[in-house]
Amino acid sequence: QPAGPCVPELDVRAMRDDSIVVVEADDGRQSAWPAWKHLLEDISVANPVPTSLKLSYKNLGDAGACRLAELLGSRLRGLESLDLSCTSVGSVGAVAIAKALGAHASLKSLDMSSNAVADTGAAAFALALRSNTSLESLSLHACLVGDKGAKDLSEALLANKTLQTLNLRQNYIGDEGAASVAAAVRSSRTLSVLDLQSNSYRAAGRKALSEAYDHNRRVQPSVPLSWHAGGGGGGDARPALAKAPRSLVSVDIASASSSSAAAPPGSASGLQRKKPANATNLGVPPASPGGNYTRRSPTTPENGKEKRSNGSAARPPP
Repeated sequence: QPAGPCVPELDVRAMRDDSIVVVEADDGRQSAWPAWKHLLEDISVANPVPTSLKLSYKNLGDAGACRLAELLGSRLRGLESLDLSCTSVGSVGAVAIAKALGAHASLKSLDMSSNAVADTGAAAFALALRSNTSLESLSLHACLVGDKGAKDLSEALLANKTLQTLNLRQNYIGDEGAASVAAAVRSSRTLSVLDLQSNSYRAAGRKALSEAYDHNRRVQPSVPLSWHAGGGGGGDARPALAKAPRSLVSVDIASASSSSAAAPPGSASGLQRKKPANATNLGVPPASPGGNYTRRSPTTPENGKEKRSNGSAARPPP
């Protein structure tokens, strides 16, 4: 079928993802197709032809990725943006996509995040970057890439003249791979973002990267948050790489009071601890300032006094 006019975007992420689709042939015979095949066959005859394709969370696997690679060389030659994040693609499928990328003249953005690309797939993408002249953004976020894959990609960056954003966050890149990436950062004239955060490198790798980013100030060391949300660009995202990442480990709402009712919703000062309606009947005695417990005797008309016990007495469970 001849290609029709281009449509801005085709987003199939919300479509049903059944494991089996029953297809009836012209002769009346039925056969079982994997869901990805039914999906990709629909895309192969889509009219207008999409320029942006979002397939994230569709269970393509290696077989689906290989079929998609064939479409990139034919029906989807005009595709500009492709999202394959979280599609169960392994190194075999990644190699197929990378080979198609090497000869693709229109694709500007490719997201392979959260797939088992590994070093084998990373090497294939590195080879594709040496010949590709259109890709501007490549995400291999959480793709099991190690030192070898990082080294191959770093060497390819020296030959590539179009890539602006490379996301290698949350992989298994150690000091050796970080040193290779640092060398690419120093000499790059096209990169604007190279994100290598949350990897396995230690002090030596952090030092090499920090010095490289200081040497080439036009390269940012982290992808802006707006990029993750589908925005793009915005703000100076230059964190201190020598510092350990900060994480939220606890929330203390014990000191929140009703006087903070004017605080914005969701703020720490606006949180309040609600006392259960039957809290007085739970049988848990309050703790005294000295660490002892105040134990109340059974309520009787003759005995209304409190008895105190020291910390060595058996304490009730918290």
